Amino acid sequence: MSKQQAPAPTAADRQERRAARKGGMGQVRRDLRLLLREGRHAEFTARMAQLGLQEQRDHRCLLQPLPLQAAAPRMVFICGLHRSGTSMIERYLTAKFEAAALRAPGVPENEGQFLQDVYPVEFPYGGPGLFAFSAGMRPAPVADEALAQRQRERLLECWNGFATEPAPVLIEKSPPNITKIAYLRSLFPQARFVIWTRDPRAVSLATQKWSGTTLEQLMMHWHTAYSLALADLGPDCMLMSYEAFCEDPPLALARLGDFLGLTLRRKHNQVPARFREVRNSNGKYLEQFPPMNLRLKLAAWDLLGYEVPAPPAVEAGDTDEAAPQAAGAASASPTAG
Repeated sequence: MSKQQAPAPTAADRQERRAARKGGMGQVRRDLRLLLREGRHAEFTARMAQLGLQEQRDHRCLLQPLPLQAAAPRMVFICGLHRSGTSMIERYLTAKFEAAALRAPGVPENEGQFLQDVYPVEFPYGGPGLFAFSAGMRPAPVADEALAQRQRERLLECWNGFATEPAPVLIEKSPPNITKIAYLRSLFPQARFVIWTRDPRAVSLATQKWSGTTLEQLMMHWHTAYSLALADLGPDCMLMSYEAFCEDPPLALARLGDFLGLTLRRKHNQVPARFREVRNSNGKYLEQFPPMNLRLKLAAWDLLGYEVPAPPAVEAGDTDEAAPQAAGAASASPTAG
């Protein structure tokens, strides 16, 4: 099926793209959100195209999917928010074990969400720090077996051309996986899921330069995303934290490899230079994080072992008022996986 080619960018377009990316995209994101809030959808689409933010979608639609291998790989999905360390753990897993990952030049962090046309990507739903609030980022499990098979085969066809090597396991790590566990499980019944966590204060501060939202909103986004993941917990899920990995990388990798059923490589591959020094960098964020009262009786971070102190006045004056929940957040108690 032929696709219409997008017009070649002008010199001015290229200059604006460079300036926007250099500036951290903060103002650009705010402008785009304003257009969406005001219902100026045509202007929003034109602005996205002008900035080149549709490039991933264009590349995805122009893909030439490769036929499936005789034996399709077993899937491992890493489920963790932006800036939580998912790229790091994926690199270590593929370096140590016989597992493939996706590599696509120009695609943000080689995320599989941008390399398929089966389910929506995060950008129309706000992107980092916002996507988990949207129902569109939580597709329902596919009950029809024929439809599930078609979607599974299409995803594997799309990803096959970007796999680093033929391997029995393919690891995919898009952040929106965290809201799609039940859906992905319905397509890949043999898959395994790593629910990867990092202190919500560190994630929120590290994400704020991209999202243009408040720390309160980012903390509630963390709570919402991980509440949804906890609601989807099953025996095919393993909880693993950035902090535990930084404390003892060999032990964390051994536990992950055992749970995921991975085979050690005869000769380990090197990880990229930016990940070779494993160091917990939470401290610089926690020092900056202001006390805040998020009015949650039981937050997802409480269940996952993170202590987020409230202002002293709030701690001393506990009330019986109902705690408002973030839109779409699910309350769940974790079960042993």
